[in-house]
Amino acid sequence: MKWLPPYGMVQRSFCGRYAIQHPVENVWIAYSIPTVGEPAKLDECESDEKAKARCDHDERDLRALRRAG
Repeated sequence: MKWLPPYGMVQRSFCGRYAIQHPVENVWIAYSIPTVGEPAKLDECESDEKAKARCDHDERDLRALRRAG
């Protein structure tokens, strides 16, 4: 998944479906942003890379569910 450059404490995925917030040192919070409804907190991670990996994992799960239909 591609990511846009950070804007302040927030970084968004290029597709706009995920965001990572870095509110305090050593905490990155991964969010899923659905087309309809409220954003869902996926996890609190200890690094930017782990937060991005958590978003990637969620995206893979969603794709698998769509294929299983």
